[in-house]
Amino acid sequence: ATKDCVAKTLKRLEDKIRGR
Repeated sequence: ATKDCVAKTLKRLEDKIRGR
């Protein structure tokens, strides 16, 4: 149940880094 949290955080971080 941690992979889901990590995947969500990773996607959010990538979006932030992309500049969204």
